[in-house]
Amino acid sequence: MQNDASDRLLIGDIGSTKGAWTAVGHNGEQRHVLTDGYNPHSHAEGLLTSILRYVHRTVEQPAEIIYYGTGISDDVVANEVAHVISSEYPSSQISVESDLIGAARACLGNRPGVVAILGTGSNASSYDGHTVESITPSLGYPLGDEGSGWQIGSMILRGYYYGDMPEVLRSSFAELLPDTRRELLGYLRQSPQPNRYLASFATFAGEHRSHPWISDNVRNCLDAFIRTHVLPLSSGEPVYFVGSIAGSFEEILEELLTENGLSIGKVIADPLEALIKYHTNS
Repeated sequence: MQNDASDRLLIGDIGSTKGAWTAVGHNGEQRHVLTDGYNPHSHAEGLLTSILRYVHRTVEQPAEIIYYGTGISDDVVANEVAHVISSEYPSSQISVESDLIGAARACLGNRPGVVAILGTGSNASSYDGHTVESITPSLGYPLGDEGSGWQIGSMILRGYYYGDMPEVLRSSFAELLPDTRRELLGYLRQSPQPNRYLASFATFAGEHRSHPWISDNVRNCLDAFIRTHVLPLSSGEPVYFVGSIAGSFEEILEELLTENGLSIGKVIADPLEALIKYHTNS
């Protein structure tokens, strides 16, 4: 269905694994589109073009487009992404912001605070109500992303193949794997998005988070994230989290923050609804 006359705003929340888009009409009506994710540092530009063409089938020409995305690390990258969007939507006013700005606006609006992202990747920053600033740089996949979905997925895979995973978990986890280790490694080498594939195994961790082996290993991953990225930013104020990993392991995050003299402010697994409210004041 195409109904561009009613679309005043299109908001995209684009991670490495998946993208979520919502068109908001002048009457407040909303339409939602789910797509693949996109990271300008690890994906070809053609992927974003394909994503936008898919969205265009539902949302023809909104007055304004606001894109929040992973990998928007500076103005150069933001301008490159904006150029691709303008090629598909030449008449729209376009804003491109980092996923950290999106997380901060979703959790804090225009109030200052510390905000972190824990999804396929990870990052954290301080927010002054307008801009974000990180102390420890995000190195992304495969060097950084402590506490991220792909790191947790990698941890589980290593535990399985190294024989550390308890037998009670092994049979159900084996159902998610290729027939041989060689096939698994071959897929990872050939995959255009290996971090996304690795992050898919974090779902298993979320489903079995009550098991001590899972919770202990996840705790180690999240502890590394908090020590590396959160503690250098915080002077004692609550920490806000966005992302699927944060939503799955909120209890562990709260325990780790308490151990470090901090508290948890809010956890939003999917920030898009909050961003819609931020931009429409509804």
